[in-house]
Amino acid sequence: MVGSRIASLWLGAGLLCAPAHGQAPPVAGDARPAGQGQAAVTKAVPPARLLELPAAYGPLKSAFLAAPRSPGRAVLLIGAMGADPGQYDHLTRPLQQKGYAVLTVQYPANIRRAGPDAGRIDVRRLTADGVPDLLRDLDAAVAFLDKEEGVDASKIAIIGSGLGATLATLMGAKDPRVAALVYVDPGKHCESSNHQESLRACSGKPSLLVAGAEKDFRTFFRESGLANYQMIEAMLPGEELPADRLTMQPRVVTELISWFLANYPPASS
Repeated sequence: MVGSRIASLWLGAGLLCAPAHGQAPPVAGDARPAGQGQAAVTKAVPPARLLELPAAYGPLKSAFLAAPRSPGRAVLLIGAMGADPGQYDHLTRPLQQKGYAVLTVQYPANIRRAGPDAGRIDVRRLTADGVPDLLRDLDAAVAFLDKEEGVDASKIAIIGSGLGATLATLMGAKDPRVAALVYVDPGKHCESSNHQESLRACSGKPSLLVAGAEKDFRTFFRESGLANYQMIEAMLPGEELPADRLTMQPRVVTELISWFLANYPPASS
């Protein structure tokens, strides 16, 4: 079996898109803790709160990790298509332990409304026409960070996983508070030329790309037109990994945390 390569790139401009998987029922209503099935956490850090945020389309499944000391700089992680917020604990808990306040949300197209259409996904929201709706849903996540006690949301770092990376790019372009961007397996299934305006608007913001194979990098950079980049490679077992598992590799987590500390320090100056 040929080991796939994971490369982490940091650039001065942004990137984008691709698909990926579910668990833990939160509570209905607005941002209230679900309280069950949460993993044991070190005494020094607050436990996770499972939430349903009041997004425009319906309840947005989320998980919040408060910083050990207030105020913690805000990090928003947008999950891959089909991924549950709890699937990113391997990355969000180390960030929390370093002093960040981390909110993880499901990919908004996965929101299930109550009522007669419960359990069904609106197919239009999976197309380009539905992207403005998804961004409106993410306003609920930003509003939560703004209002939550102990969170410094004057600047926000966004991690986008899979298709969530596309939304991260668009949010980085429209919100001047977005100070750093991380793209996890943004993939090969989206035409980056569709987002050139957003990419240009994100230029100058520290950006990190994590992908599962070197060929994905070559394809992405050719399409995006970005030529100046630095690549850190790590040999990993397995041919390919979905976006929600890509950051489970200890070395990748270590490099991600190091990048955060250098480009978006936990204590605002």
